[in-house]
Amino acid sequence: MTIGPTGSGKVSLARQMARSGLALDLGDFGPEVIAKAKLCLLDFLSCAFEAGHHP
Repeated sequence: MTIGPTGSGKVSLARQMARSGLALDLGDFGPEVIAKAKLCLLDFLSCAFEAGHHP
């Protein structure tokens, strides 16, 4: 795993996504959007943890 720019000088997709997420102002979204995003994130994490032991 590399931290920072890759050897080619490009920033990884994961880092770009993290920066985009951190740049969001949650005040720009309504409460229903925030609630749905939380539900989707929890669903994703539960699937990822459950699938962690599969090849």
